[in-house]
Amino acid sequence: MKLIGKILCVLAADTAAQAAVFVNPPEYAAPKWETKSPYQRDIYFDFAVRPVTIPTNGIQGASYTGTLDPILKLSDTVSGGSPLWHSSLAGFSRTGFLGLDNRSGNFGLNATVTLHVANTEVLGPEKHVWLEYEWYASPGTNVVFFSVAGPDGKEWPLLGGDPYQYIGDEFFRGDLEFGASPNPEWETITIHFYAEPGGAAFLDKLHIATECVPEPSALALVVLGVASLICTRLRAKK
Repeated sequence: MKLIGKILCVLAADTAAQAAVFVNPPEYAAPKWETKSPYQRDIYFDFAVRPVTIPTNGIQGASYTGTLDPILKLSDTVSGGSPLWHSSLAGFSRTGFLGLDNRSGNFGLNATVTLHVANTEVLGPEKHVWLEYEWYASPGTNVVFFSVAGPDGKEWPLLGGDPYQYIGDEFFRGDLEFGASPNPEWETITIHFYAEPGGAAFLDKLHIATECVPEPSALALVVLGVASLICTRLRAKK
């Protein structure tokens, strides 16, 4: 099983798949990203339906188009999302939101939604997660932000991105890349919301891609070996 997982991880980038389109694809926009579409995991939420875990089919409302999604989505879970889902919100023409509407509240509200994203068993050299999302936070201290962690609970470093791309109608697009080494068995993506009294903070869309950075191929190792042999012989002739 571990060998199969390793093969799948390395070949993920070469398997054809029809995926939801990133506005800013990670292979062009992410500072450390190495592979091209199709991605290992490619999970898209438009929050048209309440995101809850369905034991035999991943997370309800998620579009799964990654190369490893058919196998791994069965282990995906979501927690904390049900009370925060809104099919519509007064004053917004968009529909389907995840977050906090505290515009009529008297106290500040904090909430988190955690997505458990499964991975292969093999611990490769490195793992990257790319998040693209559309968000709204009313002026003030209202915020939406993300953290990513592995099985050890340690938060991954943020490698780059831009969370403040204004796209009109008071909404922003965010792009963030997180990374960890070595590649963990799974990761959790936590969305943090805070809405002050009279404020709101929520997501309208969320798109997740992951890559398991492949180890050097056998061909590359052979090339290096041949180059080393040539250098050795040249030195011997001198």
